[in-house]
Amino acid sequence: MDASCSRRSGRGVWPKCVFFARILTAALIEELLDKGKIPYRRVGNRRRIRYDDLVRYREAEEQEVARREAAMRELVAETERLGIYR
Repeated sequence: MDASCSRRSGRGVWPKCVFFARILTAALIEELLDKGKIPYRRVGNRRRIRYDDLVRYREAEEQEVARREAAMRELVAETERLGIYR
């Protein structure tokens, strides 16, 4: 990680810093920014992401994963109860 990524001020972080921190892959970061899933602002020709927005996105994703896992456990339990899956 380079020195510009070591600061998390209120000004935000660069997408490559998110990648270096192994929070998200570089390709996924670009896709999420392009789709508007994570807000950003332009600084010159580069994009800047607020750290709080990144944390909020990550927490929402973790909640979604937990919801899907719970739904899958319910489906497995139901199929076991019906004798479809053993």
